[in-house]
Amino acid sequence: MAYDEKNHRTAEKNTYCISSQLGCGVFASIDGTFKTPDNQYYGTVTEDSSIKEYLNTTYYNSLTEEARQQVSSHNYDIGAVEYLDENKNDSVEKNIAGEKMYQWNGYVGLASVSDLLKASISPSCTSATEQYSNHDRNLNYLLELPNETGYWLINAFAQESRERSYGVWAAVVLENTGWFDINHAYLADLGGIRPVLYLSSDIILSGTGTSADPFTIMTS
Repeated sequence: MAYDEKNHRTAEKNTYCISSQLGCGVFASIDGTFKTPDNQYYGTVTEDSSIKEYLNTTYYNSLTEEARQQVSSHNYDIGAVEYLDENKNDSVEKNIAGEKMYQWNGYVGLASVSDLLKASISPSCTSATEQYSNHDRNLNYLLELPNETGYWLINAFAQESRERSYGVWAAVVLENTGWFDINHAYLADLGGIRPVLYLSSDIILSGTGTSADPFTIMTS
């Protein structure tokens, strides 16, 4: 589905978003002003993305009552991650700082840019900028599924001194290859969804957490 459907948000209520036809890259509404990490672009975002609304209504309500009781609300970091030229010394710490500029509290979100970066054992997976070239998906446990075609990430895409409010970061698996990019995509296009949620601290687990003996939530 689209990250943010065409004409889902109104321009007068969301001045950060330049085009209702292209969608808006901010996951959820925020209080005050949404800014890119370089402070070059900013504006209001008072309405949620269509993907946020879907995940926290249709998807969340499709879970059993028992499953919903095991889910905890959480502060998701939804700030913009900036793509910098490679000579700008980008780092995952800079990417995380951009993510943490804004938070949304709720039940179901998406993986962040830094989630995907930190899931890789490749020594070249050091920042969003470095990820702008092909990398081995087999070295990243969040992309190990054989039929994975890529999916949306939660963070807005920003590029230094350029207006990109219609972009969002995505894990893009290159067709018929073992490679992937973290790249920006147009929000009204169709992309995969991998919901992310946090479990309540009082659940009871069995298993050791290995692939042969995974953790399993004990049900009552």
